[in-house]
Order: sequence, then C-alpha cells, then structure tokens
Amino acid sequence: MNTEKNAQTTSKRISGFELLRIISMILITLHHITMTYGSESPNYYIRIWAQFLYIGGKVGVNCFVLLSSWFLIDKPFDIRRIFRVHRQVFFYSIMIFAVGFVAIPNTIDFSDILKSFLPVIFNHYWFLTTYIGLLLIAPFLNMFLKSASKRRLKLLILIGSLLFTLIPTFTAQTPFNDNLSWFAFLYILAAYFKKYDTRVKKLLGTWYVFPCAWIFIFFTSVVMTIFERVIPQLSEGINFFSGMYILPQLINSVSLFLLCERSEIKSDAVNWIGKHTVASYLIQSNCVLIPIRIMFLNVVFTSFPVFLYPILSVLVAFFMLFLGVGCNLIYEWFSKQDMPRKWECFKEKEMKYLVEKCLEALR
Repeated sequence: MNTEKNAQTTSKRISGFELLRIISMILITLHHITMTYGSESPNYYIRIWAQFLYIGGKVGVNCFVLLSSWFLIDKPFDIRRIFRVHRQVFFYSIMIFAVGFVAIPNTIDFSDILKSFLPVIFNHYWFLTTYIGLLLIAPFLNMFLKSASKRRLKLLILIGSLLFTLIPTFTAQTPFNDNLSWFAFLYILAAYFKKYDTRVKKLLGTWYVFPCAWIFIFFTSVVMTIFERVIPQLSEGINFFSGMYILPQLINSVSLFLLCERSEIKSDAVNWIGKHTVASYLIQSNCVLIPIRIMFLNVVFTSFPVFLYPILSVLVAFFMLFLGVGCNLIYEWFSKQDMPRKWECFKEKEMKYLVEKCLEALR
C-alpha cells in the first residue's frame, strides 16, 4: 500500500470517520432503547417504530470494528493501546458501581460486583472485551495481510463469508461464529477494502445500498409482525435479519462505512465529539445501571403521547451521547494524573516483552 496516499486519505477522511463513530453510537443507543422499551409493546405503533430503530444496533457494532480495523492495519503493535482501553473500561465500571451502590444498593448482586471489578474477564462489556482480544491478535493478522496476495485475501474473505454470514443467514445456525472470529473477519474485510478498489467496494459505497438494505430488513420485521398471530413461530424471528452476522446486516454495515469513508466532510466539532463516543456505551451498557435505565425510559415514554415515541427515542439517544461526552471529559482529566499510570507500569512492560517474544518466534 502507498503510505503517502494512505496518510493523505486519512487526513481527508477523518471527519467522515468521526461522524461514523457518532452515527454508530446513536444507532447502538436506539437499539438499547427499543430493547428496554418498545420491542415487546402491545401497541403496534410503538412496536413497529421499535423494530425500525432496533436495526441499527449491530450496524453500529460492525461499523466500529471496521473503523478500528481500518487504522490498526497500518499501525505497529503498541501494548499501551490495550492498557488504555482497559483503564477506561475499569474506570467507568468502578465509578458507576460506586454510584449504584449509593443510589440503588438493593439491586446489586454478587455478579454485578464481579463484573464491575473485573470487567474484561467477566465480559461486563462484551464489545470491549472482544475488542481487546482483537487488539491482541491484530499484529499476527497484520503479518499475514502484508504478505497475502489479492487472490488469497479474496479467497479467505469468500470462505469467511460462507462460514460466518451465509450459513447463519440461510440456516439460522451459527456453528462457526463467535464474537472474536467475527471481529477478525471484519478486520480482514476492512484490510481488503483499504488495499484494493474493487467493483464490489464501489457498488457497496453507492448511496442507495444502505437505505435499501435497511428497508429490506425492516420490511421482513413488519411482515413477520403482521402474520405472527397466524403463525406464532414467526415471533421468534421478527428481528432475525437485524442480527450481526446476517448478510443484509453486513451489507448495511459495510455500505454505511464506505459512505463515511468517502465523505469529504471536515468539522472540528464532529472530530471532538467523535473521540468521546465510547463513554456513552460504557454508561448505558453497565449492568448496575439497568434498573435506572428501565425506570428512566418508562418515565420518559409514559409522560408523553404515544405518537412521539420515535422523536423521544432520538432525543434520548442524543442525550446519552452528550452525557458520555461530559463524563469522558472527567475521565480525561483523571487519566492525565499519575495515579492510573503507576499500577499499569509493571504489567505494561511484562506484556510488551511477552508479545515481542511471540512475534520473534513467528518470524
């Protein structure tokens, strides 16, 4: 790959990518909102809107992985990147646990304590636990990607598509899927699209693919909702095509990613907000805060007319986004202090030594 060309592209597209972070987080938040309030509502107006908003959850997840992979592909391994992620996860877990222990102590059980104090090991945030796994295997993936020809990469992507997407889509079974293998597949897919301009890339990057894929997924959900009274089994598959591994959802995700990759937008405000987005996820996905989330959404949606459900959902999503921005400013202040660095120093050196030895052995 042409390093100079990539550097220019990155500087031109950075606001497009930061915009993608913001969009992805809003989509994930809307997904969480509908899971908490709306997806099982007896009111069909609310339920249909919930199904429409639900679709974006896994789109956001896939886009975050594609986006991270796009940059990691050309970066040397840095153990500090893993510790930065872990430090942020640990900070939010402990702080939110402290808030929950004071505000809602009766709802906290032993599993919440374990998840709060050992968030990565006990998979408190499944996405970030898997992402740390991806960071650990990224240098080995990069070694392969640098030496692989276009033909080999294409063959690997075809095999990965068969195992991880086509089989789940057409059989509703996932014999080969887990979160880390899926993230690794998206990593390789991002590398292929970054390295080669193909007809498939151009097609998926056209403006109409993303809305068409979204409408198709929504249409299937609505049809199953309409006929679930006649065929009760359909209720189990209403959100099937919204699944992370399913082909229309993969097309949806890649299309949105490529649209933002091609975007010419330049905005300091977008760049600033984009770098804080992960904080919103760490707040809304925390197990300790689930009772507060349920109570908050019940108050919001029962205090206003039903027809405002989609508007209120979007407003809550933006509220969570900016709440995350505010909390992350506090975290950034904390991370500049010496306290969190001291306990990481020894682990960082030992892990770096271990990874370097593994890479030497592979060479």
